[in-house]
Amino acid sequence: MHMLTAVKLSRPHIAQVDWKAVTFFYALACGISYGLHFLPNLNEGILPRHNIFTYGLGPILAALLTRRFFPKLVQTVSVLGSSPAKAILFMAIPIVLSTFIGIQNRAGQNEHVYGLLLGMSGLLYGFVEETGWRGFLQDALRPLPTFWRVMLIGLMHAGWHLTFLSDLSNVCGPRLGETGAVVALVLMAWGFGALIDTTKSLLVVACAHELMNIVGHPVAIAVTLLIWIWLTRNWKKQLVFQVGQKTIAMTLVVILFGGYSAFAQSDSLTYGAIPKEEIVPGKADNFRIFDEAFYQNQLFLLGESHGVQKPQEIDFELLKHLNQKAGIRYYIAEVDATKAFYMNQYLQTGDDATLLKVFRSWIDEKAQWANKDFIRKIQKIRALNQTLPKNRQIQFVGIDRIQDKPLAAERLTQLIAGQKLAKSIRPLADSLAKKLTQSGPDSVAATIALTWLNDWQRNEGMYRKTLGSNAEALRDLLINVGYLKTIRSRETTIFTNFKTILPSLNNEKLYGFWGFFHVLQSPPLKSTKPFACLVKESGIKVVSITCSYLDCYSMLPTTFLPPFWQDKGKTYTRLNKFNNDSELMHSEGIEAMRAATRPNSLTLFALDRAGSFARQMPIRIKYSPFMPQKIEFDPQRPMTDYFQYIVLVRDSDMTEPIVP
Repeated sequence: MHMLTAVKLSRPHIAQVDWKAVTFFYALACGISYGLHFLPNLNEGILPRHNIFTYGLGPILAALLTRRFFPKLVQTVSVLGSSPAKAILFMAIPIVLSTFIGIQNRAGQNEHVYGLLLGMSGLLYGFVEETGWRGFLQDALRPLPTFWRVMLIGLMHAGWHLTFLSDLSNVCGPRLGETGAVVALVLMAWGFGALIDTTKSLLVVACAHELMNIVGHPVAIAVTLLIWIWLTRNWKKQLVFQVGQKTIAMTLVVILFGGYSAFAQSDSLTYGAIPKEEIVPGKADNFRIFDEAFYQNQLFLLGESHGVQKPQEIDFELLKHLNQKAGIRYYIAEVDATKAFYMNQYLQTGDDATLLKVFRSWIDEKAQWANKDFIRKIQKIRALNQTLPKNRQIQFVGIDRIQDKPLAAERLTQLIAGQKLAKSIRPLADSLAKKLTQSGPDSVAATIALTWLNDWQRNEGMYRKTLGSNAEALRDLLINVGYLKTIRSRETTIFTNFKTILPSLNNEKLYGFWGFFHVLQSPPLKSTKPFACLVKESGIKVVSITCSYLDCYSMLPTTFLPPFWQDKGKTYTRLNKFNNDSELMHSEGIEAMRAATRPNSLTLFALDRAGSFARQMPIRIKYSPFMPQKIEFDPQRPMTDYFQYIVLVRDSDMTEPIVP
């Protein structure tokens, strides 16, 4: 019967609602927020949640004005509610935790001060919103059955967001999407409605609204939720445990800092005794640390975490050094052959439009490669080439899986333009170009490419005569489109292309700049074999250099981040959560590396020297449960089985996005 009462809607229910007041409130809330979101943020740079005094003011101002013009409306809630002591404790717990833990920040503020400001501004933002939705609308729609009241508040809340956002995809996190956001806001209306009915406190629902923005540490969030649940369940009971309050405070400290100490492992590794060299971009005699054995390798790899700026500088310096010292001219890039072709065209012509073709798909996909530092590095390589003799000029070699199918279609059309192909081939060419520009399963385009490739192999002489030097490029393109069906593993595709192209490069020494995983020379646990591992197993001598990070920022697509980490309104977010000593991961020895280096520096450590602990000790990284991607290393393998050098990158900014 209670369930039926919560859902069944009758005329008396509808008649008891003052719909003029509800309409007045909602029109004001949307209108005020829409108008204010065009204004500059008055407290930007002062409070972390600086949108409080822009669109955030809409709901609270609308609620206050509506009560002024409709004074007979019932009000059952207040700031502190039915138990002020519990409401204050409810509010204090997350703010105290945020202050004690501290929050790393781009403003350069003290972490603990910033944690306090984040907690206070988050609470303030939650308060100005919830004064409208729960403080006014919950009471105004109270005559309606619970189901209809919840649905209406949730949908109105969702619609309000569209007054200052173009869509709802990021309101509750990118994975939910727009439909998921609406569902989440309806569920929020149910949960927060129940919470304010229990506590009668706007302060309580304000804290709940902004929990993720008040507390950034996962352990602190868990502790906060446990205490909040206990407080809510015991809301109507008298708070009589003065001594118990101290006990709770001590327990919080022990849980939080005890857990954090276990997370931040011992730094017993002696990086101070490892040979090292500070690399200064532009300095003539960098990389003196490399010994003769280093230069005996055929493949030299540098691994990074995408989106950090300073590794781009190391990459250029290392490429320039290896060109001078070892004659390396082939840059094995983390791009496909088509992108490499257009990059080489740019190196020859300096045509910016050609270079932008390479970045087009990355911009559309919001990839981390879509950054201006990458572009500037390519420009520096072009400038370097102009100082080198032709036989030492650098060229890009693309061996990755096809990354941009429309660009591959453009290259395909270019390769066969104006050529007299057999009548049976022209339909294949047109069909393949069309499928590469359309969305759909890769297997369709791959099947066409494999059919065409069979014809190429049967009539190789004709193709070489008709297409000349473009015949081999066409064959390689068809092979790689075919790989979309025949080779599932990206690492295997990369290695297969590498082995195929090596003879055409006269087995010269090669250099490449890749993501961290690709340069690992042994397989991580529960993982496919990385590219460098496959190279090593094939008998080719390879050396790997990886980057570790302290106090650095990454350029990350905003849509893939949880809301409390997002830079609202920006394509990319500047985030410092993926350093090697962050709350998401902690690498053993990272504090010893900090002690052995200077701030704002690039320091190269040689791990493979005689007596180095890295030749015996495994890589030990502790991950938070919230870490989205974890690479687990084999505890039976020493560090040097995976890589032989580390560059510690300190205080780097993120790469500069092409699209802000």
